[in-house]
Amino acid sequence: MITRIRLQNFKAFKDAEINLTNLNLFTGLNGMGKFSFLQSLLLLRQSEPNFIPAIKGLVLKGEIIDLGKGKDIYHINAENDFIKFELTFCFFTFCCHLPQK
Repeated sequence: MITRIRLQNFKAFKDAEINLTNLNLFTGLNGMGKFSFLQSLLLLRQSEPNFIPAIKGLVLKGEIIDLGKGKDIYHINAENDFIKFELTFCFFTFCCHLPQK
């Protein structure tokens, strides 16, 4: 089970850390990141067959989700040229640091 996710420079998230439990409810105004959060999980799931997205790259257009071009997934005010996904599971943390190409 994922217990925490950190997103940097991904869509609506410049730098966000979200703690998760068995049941989570996401509410808020439009454009605040509810769907961007779900898109991050779908993107990682879609790219998972590559095993290491930092080497093979993220699969932006696939059967699960289509996020357009690489520039479309970067935060509009990103100060760095990378996207970072950090997922903490019960016993380990997975971190993927992806430079902009």
